Amino acid sequence: MKEIDSRKKIIWANLNKLVISIGSIICSCIIAVFLLQIVINHLTSNLYEQTAALRWKKDMRYEQISCFFSEGNMPEENRIKGIHIELENMLVENGIIRESETNMWIDAYSGQDNLFIEGSYACITAMSIGAGGDFFLFHSLPLKDGEYFTQEMSEENVILLHENSAWALFGSVNVVGLDVTIQYETYKVVGVVSNDNRYLSSEAGAEEYIVYIPYSKWDDLVEYPAINCYQLLFPNPINQFAKSCVEKVMTYYEEKEIVENSNRFSMVNTYKKMLKFPEQYMDKNKHTVPYWENMARGYEGIKQLVSLCQISIGFGGIVVSSILMIKYHCHLKRNNRG
Repeated sequence: MKEIDSRKKIIWANLNKLVISIGSIICSCIIAVFLLQIVINHLTSNLYEQTAALRWKKDMRYEQISCFFSEGNMPEENRIKGIHIELENMLVENGIIRESETNMWIDAYSGQDNLFIEGSYACITAMSIGAGGDFFLFHSLPLKDGEYFTQEMSEENVILLHENSAWALFGSVNVVGLDVTIQYETYKVVGVVSNDNRYLSSEAGAEEYIVYIPYSKWDDLVEYPAINCYQLLFPNPINQFAKSCVEKVMTYYEEKEIVENSNRFSMVNTYKKMLKFPEQYMDKNKHTVPYWENMARGYEGIKQLVSLCQISIGFGGIVVSSILMIKYHCHLKRNNRG
């Protein structure tokens, strides 16, 4: 009888050890997965170009979409304005907005090229971004001084500087109201924004000096002006409605890429893209994407790597727990035989 009680005590002691071991493994896995999720959420939260839908407060569902065009197949500003009208007509025809409701959605467009700029302190060659539409509602760059230029200022000679550009041109960031010279024309500085020091920004193509100019003015300054990025925040009452509307008005542009930004970092989209590896990183049409899109694609790769780590941790926890349970079962059988 004492021997049986002793065996029971050993069995219960081993069972307690097993439960504690498996519990510790499960808790460790959950903590590791949770910490990895915090890291990736922190990284992607800095991508303000991808989160305009979260900042846009309206009483309906919206989808943020970006369109990228290949060289030789890029629209001009007038064509983008025509696309805006076509999209608005679609909303009216589908009964989503009334003709009088013109502020229910927004869009923006941009192009990039280098420009030589003269300041009172020095001259620089900077990455210039011609910005049109509601560009700064998508690109909520942190202001150091002044303000963004608006659509009402699209025909004015105004310029917005990155902090590095302000220091190089004037030796200061308090430069609102001062003038720079571009191709013998003066441009008034309306604001200064923080440098883009986000992870992967320089690797994605962000240059040391960056400036923003209204697109209609930028169009006259560069040798080959073209819009390579069109962004919009569009009503999406049912899934894929916004994207289908954009695809319809973009049928003329065969070599284009349409990206749904709003949920690009969701777990579902991440796992879908993992299944398409490595084709997802191949730009078969050679689209000229801006640096912020290159950066987002880099973050997608990081998110997939983190998700793979999370899956591996979870799977590893299950395997180790299963091994411990099998060992305990075998040990129990040997004791019973004894």
